[in-house]
Amino acid sequence: MKWPYAARLAVSEVLGGTSQSFPGPSATRGFSLPQRVAAEVFGVRLAPETPVWAPTDASYDRPFSVLDLAEPYRVDLEELHSREAARNRHRVAIGKDADGRPVIVDLMGAEEGGDGPHGLLAGVIGTGRSELLRNLVLDAAVVHPSTSLNFVLADWHGGATWSGFERLPHVSSIITNMTAEPPLIGRFEDALRAEMHRRTEVLHHAGFTALGAYEAARRAGDDLDEMATLLVVIENFTEFVAARPAFAGFLSEALVIGRSVGVNLLLVASRLPESLIGVLRGVMDQLTYRIVLAMHSRQEWATALGVVAAPEMPAIRLGHGYFRSRDRAPTPFGFSEFPASEAVVRQLSDHGPYAPRFL
Repeated sequence: MKWPYAARLAVSEVLGGTSQSFPGPSATRGFSLPQRVAAEVFGVRLAPETPVWAPTDASYDRPFSVLDLAEPYRVDLEELHSREAARNRHRVAIGKDADGRPVIVDLMGAEEGGDGPHGLLAGVIGTGRSELLRNLVLDAAVVHPSTSLNFVLADWHGGATWSGFERLPHVSSIITNMTAEPPLIGRFEDALRAEMHRRTEVLHHAGFTALGAYEAARRAGDDLDEMATLLVVIENFTEFVAARPAFAGFLSEALVIGRSVGVNLLLVASRLPESLIGVLRGVMDQLTYRIVLAMHSRQEWATALGVVAAPEMPAIRLGHGYFRSRDRAPTPFGFSEFPASEAVVRQLSDHGPYAPRFL
């Protein structure tokens, strides 16, 4: 399946309710908005008589995002994976800016021109933090094969965010409800240390010190096994630290070692309490990108963004946030819950191989 660039379609964006237009032909009047987006952006056939337009070469520069895809349409995974492999990127769409352009997080490190390797997602209840987190992981899973990108999903609480995600072949482990089983924190630390050690040994025996150089040599024809990047998502990470202060030291260690061996951390929180800021300073200083929704106070919002003095904090608002990469100015963006996540999870569950177990 080939995807055209967007046909002309006026949509109401989350940011301010402004109307955005996308250039191109329109031949889908009479269908719902999600159907029209799926048809016109991705060339999905709605009915036998609905034309599917051939894309121009320029259309392939437009990043794919599952955020525009509506059930029950399926994604051409092979096409997507070949496109992303050609770019050699780990790019994830988190929403759209005020002009309707995708806001992309590039999980690659600075040495490869990316926003990564490590980031923060912060926002209080009512901002859509869990929905955004699910969108981010699912978008990454669709765009990248399980041989290229794996996930470990950890949550201090019950883990409702990840319901159904255990079926994704990319998921090595889902570790939740640590409030009921505090020893799990220690086991989680041990497992992640062991994985980073394993990766270090593989790189060392192959003559490399960093995964980026190893993968570049593999793509150039060296006889090396592909090593997937591991994205470790730790939801409510400040509660881990509150329950076990030594966990902050472990995070600092993992952030340092992980950047060279392909272990990327995404730390997620609803609060950044002042009582923990001193303990977390070594952690926060190593985060290279930040996705920030509304917080409890202006000071927490500034801390999350990584700025000394933030402008007036926006009101708590579902589907609205700011993305900041390194020292750049924050970019406002809007997002909404992905309506077809269950359908895409079902499709991905049949598209292995499955990632090795983590814990």
